[in-house]
Amino acid sequence: MTTQALTLTVPRHGRPPDPPKLATDATRSRGLQRSWKKTERCRRRCVKDADGKKTNHQKSACSYRLISDRFGSALTNDKGQSIYYGKVGGCVITGNEDGIKHTAMTIGFTLNHLGYTTPPQADCGWIGEAGPGPSYGDEIDGGGRVGFDNDFTQRNTTIVTWNCMHLARMLKQAGGIPNEGNDRKAWKAGERFGFENPDATAG
Repeated sequence: MTTQALTLTVPRHGRPPDPPKLATDATRSRGLQRSWKKTERCRRRCVKDADGKKTNHQKSACSYRLISDRFGSALTNDKGQSIYYGKVGGCVITGNEDGIKHTAMTIGFTLNHLGYTTPPQADCGWIGEAGPGPSYGDEIDGGGRVGFDNDFTQRNTTIVTWNCMHLARMLKQAGGIPNEGNDRKAWKAGERFGFENPDATAG
């Protein structure tokens, strides 16, 4: 993507966070401490998963945390839409067990539900042998890394990458998603976009 003049921002939710500094407000301070403890527990679970000690064909703990932090967001863009409108989403699944499609299903739906636009074939992945073992990108004896020579993974990764870029370019050229019917601020102000709810008291 960087070769196509794109700037990438990759959230590293599994990185150990620094403990929060004490806030002047005692209630806020307790909230920060609880949030930090949750993130630290998440990180430890992710390390456990990466070691191959837990394989349940589900999203990792860090993935759950990253997604749950975005649910319930009241943030909107300048069109009154969810802040994620006009953004493109896809997912890459790695590990050493089956579950690519199952995990991609839930992540893909979640991205769409939040407001992201997803292109066709917006997922790719790699799996190794069943059971505990190396995950994608792990170093192997004799040099090289696990999964880098997998044609299936290379092909699907290329497809999802280009499809995301194509769709992002289309959205940018179109000025994003029109806000007719999805302007949350207008709805709150009483606008119903041509549809009035039937009167429940009508005979």
